[in-house]
Amino acid sequence: MKKQGIKKLRPELEHQIFSNIRDQSEVGYFIFDFHFESLVYVNPAVEKIWGKSRYELSDHRSLLETIHAEDKNHVIHSLSEILKDGTPKSFQFRITFIKRTKWLMAKVYTVKNVNEEINWLAGSIDEITP
Repeated sequence: MKKQGIKKLRPELEHQIFSNIRDQSEVGYFIFDFHFESLVYVNPAVEKIWGKSRYELSDHRSLLETIHAEDKNHVIHSLSEILKDGTPKSFQFRITFIKRTKWLMAKVYTVKNVNEEINWLAGSIDEITP
């Protein structure tokens, strides 16, 4: 029996499939431009997790405001380490609202430009509240 390899999809079909996955996923995906200190992309799951629109989330300060006070330094330190050595990192933290706290798992990595300079942080956010 002849083995078949994975077939390469046409670019437009690949884009359509991954757009559907991205838009229907319960896992949040984001891209943060640290030079401009703003989120340049979030999928609908990030909006749902934070309960804020893409516009509201574009300002990273609104995100920092929701991070539990005991976890802020941990989040900032984790992101600084990623930027410093370029190694992907997973970490947990809490976000708080008036009457609710959510536990999140972040998986973050760097994205470099053509000159091999780190321009963006990208990753996923998954709600893991027990």
